[in-house]
Amino acid sequence: MGRTGLAGWARYFASLDKALVSGTAPEAIDWYAVENAWAHRTTGRTTGPATEPSGDPYALAGAVARALPAADART
Repeated sequence: MGRTGLAGWARYFASLDKALVSGTAPEAIDWYAVENAWAHRTTGRTTGPATEPSGDPYALAGAVARALPAADART
């Protein structure tokens, strides 16, 4: 997944932080526009958007599972 959505989530959490501090509503974020801009950006890429899968989702899921506490420790 890499940096997919990183800017959007950073914007979202910054908006929540500002809302909590100021007592106002969080910023309304147009998620389609945020992700569409990410999908069509060209900086930082040597080619266009990914068209083929990459990485090892099984290995990634295993790394996530190892990083989480055991199921009986969460209750």
